[in-house]
Amino acid sequence: WMFHIQRLKSILPGQVPAKANAGVCFVLIGIALWLARKHDQKRSGAWNLVARLLALFVSAVGLLSFLEYWYGWNLGIDQLLFLSGPGDAPGSVRIGLMSPIAAFGFTLLGPAVALLDSNARWARWLEQVLTSIVAIISMFGILDLALNPSTTHTHIAPTTALVLFIVSFGVMSARTEWGLGALLATLSLGGIMARRLFPAAIMFPI
Repeated sequence: WMFHIQRLKSILPGQVPAKANAGVCFVLIGIALWLARKHDQKRSGAWNLVARLLALFVSAVGLLSFLEYWYGWNLGIDQLLFLSGPGDAPGSVRIGLMSPIAAFGFTLLGPAVALLDSNARWARWLEQVLTSIVAIISMFGILDLALNPSTTHTHIAPTTALVLFIVSFGVMSARTEWGLGALLATLSLGGIMARRLFPAAIMFPI
């Protein structure tokens, strides 16, 4: 983004380029997920707090970006880190502004990561629901590329959609005591069948 290397921002010429804010959000949510990767009593509670703060910061950036799209605002956060050039315009809602799908996805991923260590049953179900919604909406960006690579209807970069999809499942299965993580990690016949059929359940509809 600093040197405007277009080849590193989009898969195909004319495709929607990945936005700098989305890239930073992926880095921050990745660090938050890494810090919260496993419940470890040796880790200081401060690290858990840092993970939650990073996740909620990503959620705030996503929410502000979504409101910019929805109300037509220009808060200037799109140009804080890197100045966007003309190459960032194709297929974009606005130069530098991430797609509403990506913004909505980050808005939901933040609370999902923050709820990972909650013992409340409602919080665990909410975490699974939020990440499921992110996985579903990111599929629209992937299908947008698969069905018609020459144009875009979702305004999301294919790389952003793919990484958003992967991260949503990373958060969804970050705990093996409950939810999808428990199903995929169990040694029962149900777990074995789920691990074998899960990739097909994703790829066949595409």
